[in-house]
Amino acid sequence: MKKNILIADAGGTSTTWCIIKEEGEVERYKSLGFSPVHHNKVDLSERLKEIAIDTNSIGSVYFYGAGIGSDFYKKKVIEALSLNFPEAKIEAYSDLLAAAHATAGNEKGMTCILGTGSNVAFYDGKKIKQTQASLGYILGDEGSGAHLGKTLINSYFYNELSEELKQKLEENYPSNIDEVLENVYKKANANKYLASYARFLQENRGNVQIEKILEDCFNAFFEKQLLHYSEAKDYPVHYIGSVAFIFKDVLENLHKKYRINLGRVLQDPLENLIAFYKSKNLHL
Repeated sequence: MKKNILIADAGGTSTTWCIIKEEGEVERYKSLGFSPVHHNKVDLSERLKEIAIDTNSIGSVYFYGAGIGSDFYKKKVIEALSLNFPEAKIEAYSDLLAAAHATAGNEKGMTCILGTGSNVAFYDGKKIKQTQASLGYILGDEGSGAHLGKTLINSYFYNELSEELKQKLEENYPSNIDEVLENVYKKANANKYLASYARFLQENRGNVQIEKILEDCFNAFFEKQLLHYSEAKDYPVHYIGSVAFIFKDVLENLHKKYRINLGRVLQDPLENLIAFYKSKNLHL
């Protein structure tokens, strides 16, 4: 009997679940986020209870998320899903492969994530080839929301911002250094806290100092991550993520500077993932 397809796009804050029915209709649900690095099997079951999916109607599950790059965490996710979908075919992939499937489909290309964090890999049309380590927001994540926020905060406390920008920042964000350090060094989700400052950069486009922060951070992404791949010169470079989408014009200028072909820039992979799986006729 034909059964429905379930796609999950899991992030740290929220998870979007999509059911592709046999007739092509799509149902979408939202739950709390899930990461195999920070959550367990029970947590994933709780997420599914939030959305009350009829598990018996699901024939295959394709789960994408951060932290699923290694076989250890991939196995952890598949085992957790198997408890809820014992009869379904289950596959778990990294968020990088979600970006590749959504932007490149079955074609070769570079796939990049620029959101709260950043990542990059070459996609050969089937698999991900990653040669650069993903170092996270403390040691890496160049060009990410966290990197942008960290750079802005640094400039503020080192008194490098103009009086106009300082006043605007103080109107909307903490100016007490102890409060900022508490959020960065002692509280959970420091990367998301840092990334929240990216909104200030977006709201103050056109200011010389803001534009320099944006260019410097994205340039660091090119130099530290993207340009280490020789394939970046030969294939289109695609992006997924809110930071890439919001600051697309900065990326366009840098692609011209480095003479690299800019591919698709999407805020979210989900709609294109749905189209990717619909094209495969997996119900048949």
